[in-house]
Amino acid sequence: MKKTEIIETTLVPEEARMGILPKYLGVRHMMRGEALIFDWMKELCEEYSGGHWDMVEVSNGTFYMRQPKPAEVWLTGMNQTTRRVSADAAGVIATLYALDSLAHQSGSPEIGALHQRLLAFVGRHAESAAIKALVD
Repeated sequence: MKKTEIIETTLVPEEARMGILPKYLGVRHMMRGEALIFDWMKELCEEYSGGHWDMVEVSNGTFYMRQPKPAEVWLTGMNQTTRRVSADAAGVIATLYALDSLAHQSGSPEIGALHQRLLAFVGRHAESAAIKALVD
């Protein structure tokens, strides 16, 4: 029987936020990566209008961004699936779309690996089914 890896998340403290994008995306891709997360949220969520984002580190070596408010939002995936999800799940979804886009645009296997690690986390997320439906 294979042992299941425990994957945990940690909210990055405000004073450490500035180091997250360079840590995971590198200086070369950090600005484009952040912009893609915002752009994807705008594409997926009709009610999105900007605001503060939290940074969340995942123990398997990746990250995602999320808005602390509103608590829930309606998202429509590129497959036209619509679901009401928490801000946390919405952030995972927007970050997945952004990492996939950035990996293809840049040709970076490291960014592709970040995307794969975030996908691995999705199976352990409380809203796994909704996330999978929206990114399928």
